[in-house]
Amino acid sequence: NNSFIRSGANQTFFLQVNNGSSAITMLNNSNVGIGTTNPLSKLHISKAGGVMIKLGTSQNTSEIEAREVGGANALVLSSNNSTDHLLIDGAGNVGIGTTSPNFKLDIEGADLIRAFNPSGSASVQIKASTGNNSSVDFADPDDNNVGQILYRHADNSMSFDTNDIEKMRITSGGNVGIGSTSPLAKLQVTEGSSGFT
Repeated sequence: NNSFIRSGANQTFFLQVNNGSSAITMLNNSNVGIGTTNPLSKLHISKAGGVMIKLGTSQNTSEIEAREVGGANALVLSSNNSTDHLLIDGAGNVGIGTTSPNFKLDIEGADLIRAFNPSGSASVQIKASTGNNSSVDFADPDDNNVGQILYRHADNSMSFDTNDIEKMRITSGGNVGIGSTSPLAKLQVTEGSSGFT
């Protein structure tokens, strides 16, 4: 096999290997292509099936990879010798601990999320558009919201569900209903046709 450097039209340079295959191309606009003779950016790397950049130490390597997943392109970040940690699929979904995210952020594993402010308060915000609902859903493989905490911004009430059924509601005025969605007292407990207030 032979390797050589040659110049082409319009001040284009090629590093060619394997009896003439272009390995590196530099255009007159300083764009550099690896695996492509028509680089569209300052560094353009192309390869059928995906492209990988390896960053290594004496202990292990980390990788940035453009990968074909399910017929679409994905960006994958890996470390610890090719262990996938984060994937962004063609739809923009981000997976941490999964290579097939079904949500904008899909996390699989143990000890998933932590919010910690070492010098003050910490908070988690769930923001909905005007008049809509915010919720925390408790799911299992058979039910996506078998348990739920739901805040209704339309009337500023909050409800608590277990086993797919609302069990308690707090109104905007502070009335608490157990078995009632419209409690008329500070505490209203309703069971069937009889109730305790």
